[in-house]
Amino acid sequence: MLKRIIWLSLITSLCLAGSALAGMRAGSFSFIPQVGYLWLDNDLQLDDAPLYGVGFGYNCTEHLGAEFFFGYAGADNQALGGDADIWLYRVDALYHFRPDQPLVPYLAVGVGGLSVDREHGKSDTDALFDWGGGVKYFFHQNLGLRFDLRHLINFGPPGNNFSATVGLEYLFGGARKVAMEPPAPAPEPVPVVVPAPKPLPKDSDGDGVIDSIDQCPDTAKGVAVDDRGCPIQLTLHIEFAFDRATVQPQYQPLIHQAAEFIRRYPQMKILIAGHTDSRGSEEYNLKLSQRRAEAVRRALITTEGIDPDTLVAVGYGESKPVASNDTEAGRQQNRRVEVICCTILPGR
Repeated sequence: MLKRIIWLSLITSLCLAGSALAGMRAGSFSFIPQVGYLWLDNDLQLDDAPLYGVGFGYNCTEHLGAEFFFGYAGADNQALGGDADIWLYRVDALYHFRPDQPLVPYLAVGVGGLSVDREHGKSDTDALFDWGGGVKYFFHQNLGLRFDLRHLINFGPPGNNFSATVGLEYLFGGARKVAMEPPAPAPEPVPVVVPAPKPLPKDSDGDGVIDSIDQCPDTAKGVAVDDRGCPIQLTLHIEFAFDRATVQPQYQPLIHQAAEFIRRYPQMKILIAGHTDSRGSEEYNLKLSQRRAEAVRRALITTEGIDPDTLVAVGYGESKPVASNDTEAGRQQNRRVEVICCTILPGR
């Protein structure tokens, strides 16, 4: 019956692979309860037995991981009668293929030990080397079904043992991948120099654009303006994962683009505006949006060398959505930071 459960789980994983969520991610930990079967070498004079165990792992990268496994099997003693307790423990290195796909095959190799405690007769512990592989099927970004097959080679005397297990792998921690493509950057506006007419008409706000065509008559002096007399600005949308305030690597080109634009106007103040979706309390979201704005500000300072005195980080919480908070896609767009260049900083 146990063998049927193992094979049925593997077949189910293969059939459902097209609709699941990818799960392997760098920096994540794993907890894997497992059940299976242990086939023992004849020299041990023990019957094959069900195997129960648990694994703990850490994924150094999406491809490479390390695991510790501890398992137990209760077997019958063929030679002397009675029962025998078998303890299996090993440390393995895993290599994952296609880690960004729902179905993730892997290879494993490791070392460990096999301890046998017989009710009648000698009890001993042997070192072992193991190798094998398996497949993981993630039906949730943090949860997947796992099938594993191992060849366990114990020493003194040498013996060939085999194990097959099926289990649930729970991932926690690590950097999640955003399930949508980053938005296209806004086109960089080109400042337009408006030649002063002769004779010079009235320019009330002193921005170089005459009052008759000035659509922003209250612009502060010294602010760069376009041909309508309005501040030049560049708005970039930098999105965040749920409840996170970390600038992900794919947004570094946008950070660089913002820095290049800011350098054209070294005397201007720059607004870094942070936003969240509507989940959580307003007070918590306000603090989270402030952390996101400060994360982008730090990125501009540390990676692009922007003068800290020109950057002001402001969190707006959930008060300025750009999409509906009723859908996951809309909430993802609302978790963002906008970099607004060369404009008058708004009051809070």
